[in-house]
Order: sequence, then C-alpha cells, then structure tokens
Amino acid sequence: MNLARFAVISFTFERKNGCYMMKRFQGSQRFVAFFTCAIFMLALNLTCSLGNAFSAVPGAEFEAKTDDGAILTIRRYLPEWGKPFNEEAPPVILMPGAGANINEFDLRSPEGKRYDVKLPEVLPEWARGDEIIRRDPIKFYSLAYYLYSQGYDVWLGCYRASADITRGWFPSWNSSIDHYGIYDVAAVVKKVRQITGRKPIYIGHSMGATMAYIYLQGAVFKGLANPKVVSVPAKARMRNNGSGSEAVRGFVNLDGPIVPSVNVCIPSIVFFFLVPEACISTGGIDPSLAECSADIIILMERILWALKDCLPDFLKPIAAAIRFVNPANIDINVLKFHSGYVGGGLHTHAMAQYSDSIKWKKLREYYRNGVFGRLVIFPPRPYPGDGYYYYSDNMHKITLPSLVLADATCDITDPDDIKSFYLKKGRNCLDEFHVMRDTAHLDLVNGLLAPYETFPVIGRWLKKLSG
Repeated sequence: MNLARFAVISFTFERKNGCYMMKRFQGSQRFVAFFTCAIFMLALNLTCSLGNAFSAVPGAEFEAKTDDGAILTIRRYLPEWGKPFNEEAPPVILMPGAGANINEFDLRSPEGKRYDVKLPEVLPEWARGDEIIRRDPIKFYSLAYYLYSQGYDVWLGCYRASADITRGWFPSWNSSIDHYGIYDVAAVVKKVRQITGRKPIYIGHSMGATMAYIYLQGAVFKGLANPKVVSVPAKARMRNNGSGSEAVRGFVNLDGPIVPSVNVCIPSIVFFFLVPEACISTGGIDPSLAECSADIIILMERILWALKDCLPDFLKPIAAAIRFVNPANIDINVLKFHSGYVGGGLHTHAMAQYSDSIKWKKLREYYRNGVFGRLVIFPPRPYPGDGYYYYSDNMHKITLPSLVLADATCDITDPDDIKSFYLKKGRNCLDEFHVMRDTAHLDLVNGLLAPYETFPVIGRWLKKLSG
C-alpha cells in the first residue's frame, strides 16, 4: 500500500526567501524531476553513511541506559593516550547530527594512519605552538580538541541511531526525534551529571540541536499504547539550568532546524514509503573505500556551487537538495574523515517527522503517535486541538542561556529558520545569535574557517556563561 500511494504522489517547488520548498502538484514531468532528486539524495545519504568505529580511541567510554531500555555509549574525550581528563572543569556534551555518529566532533587520525592536512601559515592564537596539533594536524578542525585545549571536560554523546554503525537494515520501532529528545538526551545528561557532579553544557549540531528543543521543553511520553507527547512544566524548569539530575547549564545550537529545507524533506519521503519503521546504517565498510567518495562529493559540490545561479529552474531544487558543504571552506582530508568514520544510522521515523515539519512549516511530535497513529500514512493537516504537541509553538519554554550559530547558506537548513528559534525561545541576557560567513551546513562545524571563527565564538560565549 505504501508503494502504491508513493507512486501517485508528486511535488513541485516554490521559491521563498531564497529557499526551495515543496508543495503537492500533478504532472508526469514534475514527478520525474522529483523522483530524480529523490534518487540523488538517497545515493548521497548512502555515500555519507559509510562510517566505522575506531579500533582504539583515547578516553573512557560509559554506557547510558534510557528509560525505554536503549543502551547508548558516550565517550569522555582525550586527544591522546597519557593526557589527563579535565575532571575539575565544566562538562560539555557534544551531540552529532542526523546520519552522523560519535566521531563527528572528534577528528583524529586513526591508529596507523595520518591524514595529509596542511596547516595554514598563520594559526589562530589558541593553536599556535600546540604540539598535539603538530603531531596530528587534523585535530586543528576538531571542536572536541578545541574545547579540551580550552580546559573543558568534553563528552561525546550519541543517540540510538548514531550508535548503530555496524549494522544494516533492521526493525526500529522507537526511533522518532521524540525518542531522541525525551529518552536519549535525558540519559546522556544524567550520566554526565552523575559522573562529574556538575550541570553540563549541551552543544548540538543539526538534529543534535533539534532533539534538545524537545528535552528543554520538558517533554515526556504519556500513555501506554503508542504514547503521545506532553510537556511537564516542572521538568522544563529543572532542565533549563535548574537543579536536579536532568539540568543543563547552557545550550549551543549549531544550525539546528525547526523546519529543515527541501533536501531533508526529499530523502525522508523516500525512506518512509520504501522501508517504513526501519533504520539504515552502512557502517562496517572499509574506511579506505568509503573515503574515495569524498573526491566525488567535493567535485559534485564544486559544480553545484559554480552553477547555482545559472541552472534552469527545474534543476535548481535538485541542486539545493544536495548542496550541504561549501567546497571552498573544507579540507578534502576532513571530508575523507567524515566519509570513512562519521556515518551513523538514519531512522525513517525521524526523517518522516522532519518531512512533516517542512510540509506544514511546524515541528510537532511524530504524526503517527497515538493509539491509532500507526494507521496514519500521510501527515494530517494541523488544526487547533488536533491532539498533537507542537514543539515550534512552545519554544518560549526554553529559557536557559543559548548561543545560536547558523550557516550562511540556504541548504539543508535555512538561516532564517535557525534564527526563528533564537527569536522564539524564552529570553536570557546571555543569548546570542550569529550567522557564520561563507559556511554551509557541514563546514560550519569543521571547515577551514571554523578554527578562526566558529570555535572562538563558542569559546568566548562559554567564558561569559562561566561568568
């Protein structure tokens, strides 16, 4: 039934504020354009999910068990064996985005290998004379190492999909963004708080930030059969820099969408209709083989960026859908690291939930929640009192200090959408919003400009937070 319904759906794109959004339409020619774009995105997501675990990584690993029984592995960061943990320092949790795993922020050369990263002639002040960077230059682009070098106790988190990096297709019933925010973030925060005795600072990239919106609104599941989401005011107060085991001291939002742009919507539809209730993970492939895809990706991105202003209208949505990195702002070796070691799982529920937010321009709980929710195939139109909890309408419940960084490109995300979180959240005197120049979604975090601009902006804000 899903395949039959998928076959008769077609979409077109409309330009709004520089972004291409989708709307339903009819016509075989437009359907071909949509399907071509879908195939491009499916191939891209597969290519970028060729992740692997390191055989041995400095640091210490801990298990965090969620309230629904999932086991998450989190890592206390060390740049090298023999270095001390920053045990008396403020703890910082780094949470990866969709399709990425625990290695997203931990750029390093695996044992027995060295990436040929050429350091710039003029380094930022924090990296000058740094022996660890000299020994392994790719760490220059590691946010985890930057924070460690600034004296923070760095923790690398994961959610249930990002941990599944050595398995293929498998059933995945509890896998919406609701589950990531309600269960997984809570488990990671409580484990770090238990070990360190301090309230952590939470830094999330992309979906790693979106799931924090859910957590910080005090969201919980209510009900036994396919439960619905509700917000508990007492939990929201505690989690927003209150007291208790679930409290977070501050929040850094790295390009975390409320409503993603078109290039997230398209693959979510493909995944949802072709393989409902599943997670795809292509980890376990030889990293050297996976790294070969980086050259293909960078070539594709250079073409897309060079032609972005002169493509015919019917191709512009396709180009926007697969433009996620600024090729002028990334070291090819960083992209090779991502291809070889950063891929994690993608859940169809999470992608369908994002697709729902694009369709109606609102982020709500998974539209298939509820006793009869499993019978719902397409996202129903929102209306007052429809029984869904709307995260996008409750951002005011997030009141802790927040730093919000948006990339400068309308790609996977729209800078205006990222700013909307900043404008809608409960005001705090330490709140800041920045658009990072010449960046796209991926290179915002570890592009060529990141050590000079993104990292110092985060560092200065964390010092303000510490007061």
